[in-house]
Amino acid sequence: MLNYIYDRFVDTLRYVAELSVPICEKNCFKFWWDHSLDELKQKSITSCDLWKDAGRPRSGQLFGNYRRDKGA
Repeated sequence: MLNYIYDRFVDTLRYVAELSVPICEKNCFKFWWDHSLDELKQKSITSCDLWKDAGRPRSGQLFGNYRRDKGA
């Protein structure tokens, strides 16, 4: 009986979620994303990888590049 009540409760929660939680396409909120932001993101990823490979220094040129690109 307890399993039946639990199953009904979970089914009800799923049903209510389907009715009330909006479903949208992937990336529908990124209408503002463009090619220049792709370039900035790739530059940030590259500088982060270089910073990590260098042992994550807390000062110096690599750290400065990492922080600048991340902030951009």
